[in-house]
Amino acid sequence: LVELNGMSENNQDLNTTSITLLNEIQNFRTAVDELNDQKDALQYLTETLAAEKEMLNEYTIPSLNTRIASLEAELNVTTTQRNELEADLTECEANVTQFENTV
Repeated sequence: LVELNGMSENNQDLNTTSITLLNEIQNFRTAVDELNDQKDALQYLTETLAAEKEMLNEYTIPSLNTRIASLEAELNVTTTQRNELEADLTECEANVTQFENTV
C-alpha cells in the first residue's frame, strides 16, 4: 500500500509537470505567433518605407534640380548685371578723373 501511495504521488507529480509543460508550450506558441505578427508588421513597414523613398526620389530630386537650375540662371543674370555695373562704375570713375584733370 505504501508503494501504491508512492506511485500515486509520482503520477500526480508527473501530471502536474505535464500540465505545466503543456502550459509552457502554449505560452511559447503564443509568443511565436506574436513574433510572426510583428515580423509581418515590420515587413509591411519596410515595404511602405521603400515605396515612400522611391516616390520621394521621383518627385523631390527632379524638383530640387529644377530649383537649382533656376537659382543658377538667376545667379548668372545677377553676375552679368554686377559686371555691367562694375564696367559703368569704372567708366564713371574715368570720366570723373578726366573732368578733374580739365578743371
